[in-house]
Amino acid sequence: MLDDLIIQPEDSRPIYQQLELQLLRFIRAGRLQPGQALPSVRVIAAHLALNPMTVSKSVNRLVEQGWLQHRRGKPTCVAESLPNESSSLDVQLEQDLKRVINYGKQIKLSKKQLLDLCKQYWDEV
Repeated sequence: MLDDLIIQPEDSRPIYQQLELQLLRFIRAGRLQPGQALPSVRVIAAHLALNPMTVSKSVNRLVEQGWLQHRRGKPTCVAESLPNESSSLDVQLEQDLKRVINYGKQIKLSKKQLLDLCKQYWDEV
């Protein structure tokens, strides 16, 4: 799992959010199963060359959302009972759409051009 975590410095999203979204995708895709322990914050931080506080922020946000569980004296693990995915998917989709729209505006695409590109890629996927 650690080798699949990738931080992209050119991404406009904060590093903690990039990590949070990747861990969330791993959980949704079943790559991290309910009850499965995560590597420690220090191990993740060392592997990605990040400040442990950044990793801790990502993990704590997923704990607050109900995706992960902290247990005293035990490693952080994927929650046994996962939260309603639709609300988290909506939040993630909104963030991703805003990022795409902002990028489109930065490169001076019109709304029509951006929608046309979305339609084109929708049909290709």
